[in-house]
Amino acid sequence: MCGVITKLRLTNNSRERRTVRTMQLVRLGLVFGLLFHIESYAIVVGAGPFDQLVQNAKIVVKARVTQIEKSPFERVAFRVKTIAVLKGDAAAIPNQLTLEAPDPIWPKNLGVPFVEKQVVLLILQMRNGKLVIVNHMGSILPATDSKIHHPDRSTVARKVFDELRAFLPQAKDELAKGLVLVHMSQLASREDEDLFVPYAESTDEWLRRATLASLLRINPTSERVRAAVGDFRNHLSNPAKDPLFWEMYKDVQWVARCGAWGMEKNMTARATAYLPIYRTLIDKAPPNYQRVYVAIEALKNVGTREDIGRLYRHIDDEKAWIRHDVAEGLGRILGMKTKRPSIAELAKRLFRYRNPIRSNVIGPIRDPQIINVGDTYYLTGTTHPFWPGTICPGIKLWSSKDLLNWKFETFLIERSKLPEDAWYRDRFWASEIHQKNDKFYLTFNCRNESEKYPHKHSCGLAVADKITGPYTVLTKDKPLLEGRGNDMTLFTDDDGRTYAYWKSHFVQEIDLENAKLVGERRRTLRANKQGWEKSHIEGMFIIKRNGVYYMFYSAWTRGYEVGYATAKHPMGPWTKYEGNPIYGAQDAD
Repeated sequence: MCGVITKLRLTNNSRERRTVRTMQLVRLGLVFGLLFHIESYAIVVGAGPFDQLVQNAKIVVKARVTQIEKSPFERVAFRVKTIAVLKGDAAAIPNQLTLEAPDPIWPKNLGVPFVEKQVVLLILQMRNGKLVIVNHMGSILPATDSKIHHPDRSTVARKVFDELRAFLPQAKDELAKGLVLVHMSQLASREDEDLFVPYAESTDEWLRRATLASLLRINPTSERVRAAVGDFRNHLSNPAKDPLFWEMYKDVQWVARCGAWGMEKNMTARATAYLPIYRTLIDKAPPNYQRVYVAIEALKNVGTREDIGRLYRHIDDEKAWIRHDVAEGLGRILGMKTKRPSIAELAKRLFRYRNPIRSNVIGPIRDPQIINVGDTYYLTGTTHPFWPGTICPGIKLWSSKDLLNWKFETFLIERSKLPEDAWYRDRFWASEIHQKNDKFYLTFNCRNESEKYPHKHSCGLAVADKITGPYTVLTKDKPLLEGRGNDMTLFTDDDGRTYAYWKSHFVQEIDLENAKLVGERRRTLRANKQGWEKSHIEGMFIIKRNGVYYMFYSAWTRGYEVGYATAKHPMGPWTKYEGNPIYGAQDAD
């Protein structure tokens, strides 16, 4: 076999044909157009979990680059000579290889120069009678020219681990060290944990990240999982250097597949330990973030009933294989016999909840709001009777463990216990509960029907230490608004500032402790004079996702319909969605 010339070619012959994965491989330096053959063509695959590539290798060899050449077409070629065989039959290894590529495929991110006399590790397999090169880190693994003693009983994984460990001090910078550590971690055992720990104190962000990812792979403690969740949350808010980030957390990516690569049995256990990471990925990913598929694959395999909503939101994804994974995951979680149930089959199992406003326990209700506290859901809203001249007994609260079965809890404000001259004695409307700093704030909208009372229908505020009360009304003497107001809602931003919105027209910051509106008051939306909004708009509710503020609002021109607007700040300005309305009774004009 001496003197045989080989040429490398990259092919991607598995599920790795996905665009995302292909771009990742290109970034690593696995360049298209490489050719490899001895007597027939073979493939440089460079994909799959590193530990599995090493374990399944037919031959693992350490070799030295002996010559580098450039062809007239500016292609780079080099020859290598075997130094040591870590696995396999030395007689089967050609002592010279020639590599040609449009660009150097050396792993520059490891700081290894593209020069003669450099030492490399090559991992080879036999597939269908063909020699296959399956190197991982930028196509070629770096090694040191030092002679490494490998005990006779060392596994090939341990030998490669020791070779990489010996190379670690030669890495050009902290990033290079981090990438080597990540690959070492995939071959490490619990006994190696202490070797990685000192790098966690590095001042370099990427080396710290690589160390966290490595220790997570070796021993995924709850503390490390929480740290990784925070790291993912920060990264997803601004996913710069995304391919490099995933190079660090490659185990999170591979483990999501739980057996698709013939991996060891403990992959499922690790995927279960990583569930908080996958949930953060699917919950916090920015729009069109391609690597959401990692979370979908994981939830398909190890997700629980808690993840039904996370999966279902991708049931109509434009990619067929994602739709299939979602259907399979939902089918598994729901215990369905069909491996890949249809949307219709899933709907029969998923949408069995009753509309709470039609519950016999609750009775007629409008403007319902549901808030989750611990393992319990609480509901409040505008209760019967609704109309002027009728007497509403107060603001009620119901609770449920499953959104199916409801029970009455208490009156949050009870009319019979209020003085006759209280401005908030009649027509309780659109109540909501908002939690902030271990306090529960109740917004309510009401009036006093007495002809002698000067206030019109307006907004009030109450507070309690528990969601069930008792509530202390903070606006006993007068409402928050001097003029008419209704449908007040609250939104607290990440910086702790809280904003009050009312009538779908106005927003102003609110001091909850002192029940005062402060700062500038701004207009939010104006109803269009034609179309579905022309009668009036009301009932705002604000959420924030991926740095964007969403305001949902309603109108009753053609029935009762819902639309939304977006903004970059809770004070606006707000831009209405062109496809409004998004929900409701949309009858013809």
